[in-house]
Amino acid sequence: SSSTLTDVYYGNGTFVVVGNRGIIQTSTDNGTSWTSRTSGTTSNLIGVTFGNNKFFVMPSSFDNGTSTVLTSSNGTSWTSTSATCSSCPDNESSSTLTDVTYSE
Repeated sequence: SSSTLTDVYYGNGTFVVVGNRGIIQTSTDNGTSWTSRTSGTTSNLIGVTFGNNKFFVMPSSFDNGTSTVLTSSNGTSWTSTSATCSSCPDNESSSTLTDVTYSE
């Protein structure tokens, strides 16, 4: 079956690509070969960024103001953390995200 890839980012010598149905793949040889990684989610992943020596991956939506952020220092092992959207409208059951970035 085919999958939609939604974003790619380079950090710490590794390319990380994310996509629908929780897909995460990595490449350490400039994209010649890719390895599938376990994200622990089936959510559509909309964005990946790198900062403070960590990759950050976001799903495409917050449901009732909460969602899960995935983080990894190496792109291989991923940790899931609950996140709350403080600027999501109170009266919406779901808010859609279109990108993610990191800023210090």
